[in-house]
This record gives sequence, C-alpha cells and structure tokens, in this order.
Amino acid sequence: MTVGPQVFGDGRRHLWVAESSNLTDKLKHFLPRLRAAIPNLTDLELPPTATRTNSDQVRAAGFFASMYEVAHGRTPEAFVDSALANHARIKVGGLELNFEGSAVEQMGLRIYIDRALTRLRSKKPNLPTSINVVPYKAGMMPVARINQDPNLTLTIQGYGGNMEALYSEADLLREALSWGLREEKVTIMSAIMCAQGVGGPREVTLPQVRNRGAFYIDDLLFDAGLLPS
Repeated sequence: MTVGPQVFGDGRRHLWVAESSNLTDKLKHFLPRLRAAIPNLTDLELPPTATRTNSDQVRAAGFFASMYEVAHGRTPEAFVDSALANHARIKVGGLELNFEGSAVEQMGLRIYIDRALTRLRSKKPNLPTSINVVPYKAGMMPVARINQDPNLTLTIQGYGGNMEALYSEADLLREALSWGLREEKVTIMSAIMCAQGVGGPREVTLPQVRNRGAFYIDDLLFDAGLLPS
C-alpha cells in the first residue's frame, strides 16, 4: 500500500464511495466493473462507516484505499478525532476531511479548518491528508500551511449544491492559484453526472481531469448507466 504525499498527487484519481447499509456486497458487485467504467481510476475513498473487510476488498481489486469524513455539526477537534479513529480502524492510506456542515458555517471556514489541522497534526504529523471544500473558497484556505506541509493538499468541489451546476476546472484552479496556492497542491473534485442548470435535465458526463482528480460519487455510475445494476 502506497502511503505518502503521492496519495493525492500526480497520476492519482479518486472515487468517493457512498455510504451503504451493506457496503461489502455493494463493493463485491461493482468493483469488478469499475476498471472498465473509469480505466484511469487509481483510488477508492471509503466512507467512515466502512470496515477493514471493505478496504481489503478495494486493495484486492487493484485499487488504493483511502477514506473521507464530513464535519457535519461537530467541533473541529471532535471531527478530527472521529476521522482518525475511523482511519485506524479501516486501515487505509490517505484521509480526506470534508469541511461542510452547520458547525463549519457557525464557526467560519477559516477558523474551523485551522483548529482541525492543528488537532490533526498534533496527533498525526505526517498523515497524507486532503482538505475538501466547496467551490471558490480558496481565499479562506491556510495557504502557507498547505504549501509548506508535504502531506497536505486541497480538493475543491467542481460542482454546486446538489450538483445543479458543473464549474469550470480551469476557473477553479485559476482562483486557487491567485491566492498563492501551488498548482501541485490543488485537485478538482468533479461530478460524474451533473444537471445542466437548476431543475434541468441530467446528462451523463465523465469528468475531464488533468493529471489528478477526484470524482463524486460511485452511485452516479449506476444512475448514468456506466455500471450495470
């Protein structure tokens, strides 16, 4: 298992796996078909409810295993403690921290992220980690901290709301670079399927990523007909 800054680096493409009441059977069903659906996929990011069996399934299918967790209504410290406990239990490589939820909104994104990273690095100084945020928030990121930490990157969601809109990867990257973030530190998270305009028809689209990227989310593969149900 490869663990290091390269987990979120060049040549790596991640797919978020949605929560499921029976994740073991779900993975057994779609893992053999996934390579054909997205030939350049390298990593699967498991939900915090996953198990060691699930990460073993991912690796046995030839992918790297990471995990994600969402802040929701928790304090930064409680969020990070939960994510680290799940990371250790599931036995995966990288960790993606998604900074969305009521607690983030109430405290403010900049302060929340700063406290979360302080907690994270006090416990795991070298854990490969990506900060996941909604579009056009690069100005609120701890730019120096991201640039200087060899095991820290930024993932920007390339879609709005419930995927009502798909944003330009070039525009998102340009905005991030304008705030001083180094290009190799930035990944764009693209929706596999997206509605064109609020309330508009949904059309099938695989993201056109550059040399790295993250896709959201595996359930959309079924919806888009890219994996047989």
